[in-house]
Amino acid sequence: MLMQRHLCRQLLLLALLALASFVAADLYKDAKHVVSFDDEKEFESTVVKSDSVWMIQFYSSKDAKSKRLVQDYTQVAEIARGIYSLGVVNVDTEAG
Repeated sequence: MLMQRHLCRQLLLLALLALASFVAADLYKDAKHVVSFDDEKEFESTVVKSDSVWMIQFYSSKDAKSKRLVQDYTQVAEIARGIYSLGVVNVDTEAG
């Protein structure tokens, strides 16, 4: 019985962590012109090894200021399209 409770707690914790990371990743899901980088290799090949100009925001989905900046950052990305690119990295994820 004690082992079942422990297993249930672990499963619940895993489910909550998965939900939290899903919600965290959604801040820029509707931003058409903002590239969201989820892994280091993609970031390196797209930004670091590129001749293009990039502006990267490192944000936390838990931070209220980061949440308020989403709309403005998305608007800047639309205006700057073709001049430079905008990307984001969520520091709450493993890749960030």
